[in-house]
Amino acid sequence: MSLPAPRRRVAVIGTGAIVTGSHLPALRAHAERVELVAAVDVDQGRLDAFRQLAGARVDGFTSTDAMLDAVRPDLVLIGTPPALHREQTVAALKAGAWVLCEKPLCLSPAELDDITAACSSKHVYILID
Repeated sequence: MSLPAPRRRVAVIGTGAIVTGSHLPALRAHAERVELVAAVDVDQGRLDAFRQLAGARVDGFTSTDAMLDAVRPDLVLIGTPPALHREQTVAALKAGAWVLCEKPLCLSPAELDDITAACSSKHVYILID
């Protein structure tokens, strides 16, 4: 008999429509495999509304760095405007998290170089749609 896979601790960065309308239902549908533990948004009102919708056990932060330091999630889902993707992806990777980032991942080849340099493993897949 094998042991069940551990639930992965997930944080979201950005609590706008794409995260609330698409990713939150997907996370709920896979609750046996993932646990939403934190959310980040610079807009405190939007963050509070998301946390109310997501559940009381979701910690709220207005800073990505503060969340990564406090929570140390296994996976970070990034649903912010594309101009923020490089900075947030690099921070999450450097904190040791896996990253699922909305497209586009970045805005230039130089930003992609920064992201790949932050990857601590050779087993990283970057899917470009």
